[in-house]
Order: sequence, then structure tokens, then C-alpha cells
Amino acid sequence: MEVIYGVLEQGLIFGLVGIAIFLTLRIIDFPDMGVNSTFTLGAAVWYIFLKMNYGPYIALVLAFFVGMFAGYITSALYLFFNIRSLLAGIIMMIALSSVNIRLMGRPNIPLMDLQTIFDTQNDNVKMAILFFIVLSCFIALSLFLLSEIGLGIRVSGHNYMLGETYGISRTFTVCTIVSLSNGIVALSGALLAQMQGFIDLNMGNNVLIVGLISVIIGEKIFSSRKVYVMILMSIIGAIIYKTAVILALFSSDLGLQSTDINIITAIMMVSMMIKKSKT
Repeated sequence: MEVIYGVLEQGLIFGLVGIAIFLTLRIIDFPDMGVNSTFTLGAAVWYIFLKMNYGPYIALVLAFFVGMFAGYITSALYLFFNIRSLLAGIIMMIALSSVNIRLMGRPNIPLMDLQTIFDTQNDNVKMAILFFIVLSCFIALSLFLLSEIGLGIRVSGHNYMLGETYGISRTFTVCTIVSLSNGIVALSGALLAQMQGFIDLNMGNNVLIVGLISVIIGEKIFSSRKVYVMILMSIIGAIIYKTAVILALFSSDLGLQSTDINIITAIMMVSMMIKKSKT
């Protein structure tokens, strides 16, 4: 039962990452490497505001907005300085790694004596809190993308010139989606830090890959053109991915170790992409 709770917790938290990557990947085709550092930024900012006596929930909201600001800077590098999207994300990833260590003060921070939103011994309550947060993000984002502005953004993401007819500019589309994506990733990082009880400088490594494979798995399970279904499947994809990793690592017959998680991820990505190319 403890393993099941662990998989669901990890799956829901990284389901938010899956949603974020879905936004940049499927809405505007923006490969944002900066999310690797934004994930840690969210945890670090949450810690700083908590130490300033803002409370764990308010600190969580503030971490989301700081993540959005980081995403805005990434989009500004791309839009206003004519830096390629991939390079803009890499620049932000490098810059934020220094910002994160400045905020944290050291590579690893234990949270055992600090108040978190998961301050309860009841696993069911922890799961309910986490599920409510993820569900709220899912509903809010679905309603936004189904709104008139959201529809214009989706149209603009596929064709910027056509988006102009909806009154949605290319600048607004990219800034909104990249900012939202980074805000959600920062929120996810803050949640993971509270769930695991510590903040690590390298906790954001491979976040982009996890989000990417979550989106791909979700699309392979159930392909749909309805935006709320695609968002939901990104969350389910993350849960399935985390389940597959746990099952692989617990399979002693295969001789796998916890350090093999990257090769497991790579194999899963290759298998998904090969299957996709055949269909």
C-alpha cells in the first residue's frame, strides 16, 4: 500500500509537469529547457517565503507566480531578442541554477522542522490535498483553454497569422503559454519538496524528459482532439510512467538499480517514439 501511495503521489505531482510540457509542446511547439531549473526554483521560492512567515499555502501561490515570471523572461528572450526557443530555455536553465543556489544557500535543505501543506500522518489526507490541487489546476486550465481567449491562443499557436484574426497576437500567445507552463512546473517543484521533506539543488534534473514522456504516453493511450482530454491524459501518462519505473526498479530478476532510472526512461521514450512512427 505504501508503494501505491508513493506512485500516486509522484504521478500526480509530475502530472502537473506533464500538463506544463503539453502546453509548450502541443500549443506553441516551444521546447523549453528552462523548466528543469524552474522546478527547483519553485521549491526554493516556497522555502524563502515560508521562512518569511507567509504560510505554506500562500508560499505555494507565490512560488507559482515567481515561476510564471521566469517563464516570461524565457519568452522575452525568444520574442524580443530573437534568440531561438531552445537556446532561450537553455540560457534560463543556466541562469536559474545560480539563482537557485543563491536562494537556497546550500545544495540541500531539510524541511523536517518546517510547516508544510502535508503536515499530517494520514496518507489519505495527504492524497486528498494533492488530488484537490491537481484537479483544481486541471479544471482551471481546461476552462481557460476552452474560453474565447483560450481558443484564440490555441489557434494562434498553430498559425500566428490566423490568430491575429481572433485578436490574439503571437507575443501574447507565447508569453501566456510559456509563463503558465513555468508557473505550473514551479508549483510542482514546491509540492515535491514538501512531499519528500527536503529541497535538493538537482531535483529538477530531467523534469523536461519526464513531462515529455508523460505527454507521449498519454497520447498513445487515448488520442483525442479535445483539449481537456489531452490535459487529463498528460496527468495519466505521468502516473503510468512512474508506475512503470517503480515496477522496473522493483524487479530483482532484471538486476536493475535505482541508478538505472535514466536508461529506463530512455528505453520507454524510444519504444513510444518507434511505435508512433509506425502508425
